[in-house]
Amino acid sequence: MDRKFYPNAIHAIMLLVLFFSAQIASAQTLSQPVLGFSNPCPSEGFNSFTVDFAWQIPLVNEDNKFILELSDANGSFDNATTLSTVTDKNTVLTFSFKFAFPEATYGEKYRIRVRSTSPAKTSSASGSFPAYYRTVNESLVLNNFQDATLCSDPILLEVNNYPGEAYYNWYKDFNLIPGEKNAYLEVTEPGLYFVEVDYGFYCSSETSSNLVSVTQNDQLSVTISGDANVELCPNGSYTLTASTDITPDENFTYHWYRGETLLSSTASNSYTVTDRNGDAAGEYFVEVDPGSGCPALSSSVVLSINDFEVTTNLATDIVLMPSQSKTIQATTTASNPVYQWYKDDVAIADATTATLSINGPGSYYVEVKESAGCGIAKKSTPITVSYPSDFEIKIAVGDYTACTSSQAALSLSELKALTNDGTVIAVDESIVEQFSFQWYLNGTAVSGATTRQITVNNTAANGNYTLKGTLESFNSTSNAIAIKIGIGTPAITADLMKICEDVDQVTISSSITATSYTYSWYRDNILLDETSATLKTLKSGTYQLKVKNNDCEVASNTVTIEPYTDDQITLNKEGVIYLQKGQAQEVIASGADTYVWYDNAQQVVGTTASLLISTEGVYTLVASIGGCEFVKVIEAVLQESTIIPNVISPNGDGINDTWAIPVTYLNNPEIQINIYTSSGELVFSGANYQNNWPESTINYSGRNPVYYYRIIKNGATIKKGTITIIK
Repeated sequence: MDRKFYPNAIHAIMLLVLFFSAQIASAQTLSQPVLGFSNPCPSEGFNSFTVDFAWQIPLVNEDNKFILELSDANGSFDNATTLSTVTDKNTVLTFSFKFAFPEATYGEKYRIRVRSTSPAKTSSASGSFPAYYRTVNESLVLNNFQDATLCSDPILLEVNNYPGEAYYNWYKDFNLIPGEKNAYLEVTEPGLYFVEVDYGFYCSSETSSNLVSVTQNDQLSVTISGDANVELCPNGSYTLTASTDITPDENFTYHWYRGETLLSSTASNSYTVTDRNGDAAGEYFVEVDPGSGCPALSSSVVLSINDFEVTTNLATDIVLMPSQSKTIQATTTASNPVYQWYKDDVAIADATTATLSINGPGSYYVEVKESAGCGIAKKSTPITVSYPSDFEIKIAVGDYTACTSSQAALSLSELKALTNDGTVIAVDESIVEQFSFQWYLNGTAVSGATTRQITVNNTAANGNYTLKGTLESFNSTSNAIAIKIGIGTPAITADLMKICEDVDQVTISSSITATSYTYSWYRDNILLDETSATLKTLKSGTYQLKVKNNDCEVASNTVTIEPYTDDQITLNKEGVIYLQKGQAQEVIASGADTYVWYDNAQQVVGTTASLLISTEGVYTLVASIGGCEFVKVIEAVLQESTIIPNVISPNGDGINDTWAIPVTYLNNPEIQINIYTSSGELVFSGANYQNNWPESTINYSGRNPVYYYRIIKNGATIKKGTITIIK
């Protein structure tokens, strides 16, 4: 079939194609996403949702990503959450996103949008919608499924199974209670109550709790008959009786309390209190539980015991001297006391006041009767009075460490009496004051030491101390305490810290010099013969002194005396120095007190620290430090050549055996000599070169080996060349 082409039509078609292509390119957009849900309630068991999306050509780039984003709960994308990212739809103009809501989703105004990354474009956002991620997907349990009764105080309804959610909605009679968002509710009114987790309007109902019916009951009134304050006699009884404003029945229970302690739960409206040794005192009340309705508390009844105490002013065991008397004073809390004193259980005639004067042994007590109230009688604790058969004295020392403390304070610590039956009784101050005392050191009375205390503060008074006490015919001596006052820590010093051994004498002195002490000197932990407080020595070493007084020995600090050595004398040039013709080299010494330089003829050529040498020969330095002399020798060699040799013959014949270079490069710490094999191996490297390479014969066969040298000063190569070894 023949076809005809019309040029004008072709042009028209091409124009239309170009026009629509331009329109498509300029109209590329990302459409608003279409939500596949309305009011989502995602949870762990249900969290799969879709959003439909369409976009228009031209095609996006191959590396493009389509990103589905979720706003915050207020609809803002400032901190958008990525829900899904798609990378395989860059040629698909319509597709669906599948995604899950994050667990933090909780709010009313969420929106969704789509972004592309290449090119970067953003769709318009969807309409807003509420969304709540539910962590609770079952009914709440309220008040453990129990109804409640209101009495005089509010009651608390609580969520039992999920009390940790952020917000709740509370309802009374199916009406929302504004502002109540906690997991508990304080109830003051009767009604029908329930609660739900606040997941917004659409997602909360599945969490609604059971209904709790709260009813109001009338309050019971309870009283205890009789006075509010009741006084009991010791070991007496009292019955408390409760009454209510309604007639009790078999369901009533009475809970009797003393303070916070429950005493009895009974159906009886009475409770009898019996005193046993004063334990009945306290505040009593009753709680009445009618069985149904509201329990009620009575007011309190305070029970007190009509009792009193009797005490005396003396200890239960006391000692009297035959010439001494004492007064016993009785004290009582009885309102109207009547007194009667007894000795050895026999009433003392006319002893009917609160005091009794005693002057002999026996067992004494007072009986006090209360003439009012219960009329009870009580006896005081008996006081046993004895004459002493002997006394026991004890002394003690205060804060003190033997051989360390600079003083010790000794004092009387105990004075006790012994009775004929062997009882030991601490005596009171009235008897202590009658004693005369004397301190003894090693069995000899210390002059003037006649009080209860003595202070020892010098080593001459070291020894065993005792205290003797005398009263009438009694003479008692205390225990003995050994006192060793410390001698202090000796400090030793030396008049010289460096010496010329066997020449200089150093004197080491001690800060402690008492002639009664024993002195032991040590050098390097070896005991020396010296036994005085001063040591004179010609030897270096580490010295220490130990000072001993009786059984106390204390070590001093250490002092180290160092010897002078020739290492302290340094020269800027040592060994052999090489002279160029017409030039001189300066040798500088340091570290000594005086310097004397000698030439070959032993003539003095210098007396300062430096010597300028221009003539070859051997020069000797005698350097003095203290009393020590040290000798240093330098040899000066004249070397006129400035040519660096390139051939040597290290065959041991004494001629040209080493690589001898001009003196300019010798014995100089700033000049480095490096020698390499022909393969680049470093065989010699060093400063202060002494024309000493090679240091041994080089064995080879065949061709004469060639070495390479570099002469380096301050990091820069100043000479380089070859060295050929010949036989």
